[in-house]
Amino acid sequence: MKKIIILLFLVAGSVFAFSQKVESKQIKFQKERRACIVGEYKVPKDIMETVVKKFFIERGLISFGKMSGFMVYEQASCPSVTSQLLDVYVKISGGKSSSSIILLASKGGDKFVGESEEGIYANFKNVLQDWGTSGEALYIQSQKEEQHKVLVKIEKEYQKLTKKLDGLNKKKNNLERDIQKTEEAQKKAKQKFDAEKQKLDSIQ
Repeated sequence: MKKIIILLFLVAGSVFAFSQKVESKQIKFQKERRACIVGEYKVPKDIMETVVKKFFIERGLISFGKMSGFMVYEQASCPSVTSQLLDVYVKISGGKSSSSIILLASKGGDKFVGESEEGIYANFKNVLQDWGTSGEALYIQSQKEEQHKVLVKIEKEYQKLTKKLDGLNKKKNNLERDIQKTEEAQKKAKQKFDAEKQKLDSIQ
């Protein structure tokens, strides 16, 4: 059992190798080339979605709009980025092993922030890096919880088999005692049979 548990932890530990890449880029959005920040992560998409939504919920933005595959958080307050309220466009894509985030910022409507304007995207780059760190921590926690479920399942099976084996050994011991008693009774019966037969043969 200990060997199984150790092996499972070794296997689980092998998946916790992360890397992230956050950089400034440009994409075509609403028929125009727009500056943006792109983050690439070795973390599942659903984990990063949780991190991003939590970030905005903590800033009072529970709901968001949708546009061209982007979540749109209007009038978002991000003090670590700028003192201005921004409309933040976030698109998360990927799957179970990796994900990417595209972030654009607007001062309202189509007034999208330029690449070096007021250092806003430089500050958002730090935000996306923090998202990656938070996503990695959340992913590790979720993997630990899943691994714990695996261990609990195996432990229950082990305990079930141990209980069954104890029962079988008990039956085995009882059977061995019954065999021994039967053999002794059989031996006595044979001795008695031989003695009585000898008496019969001695009668003339």
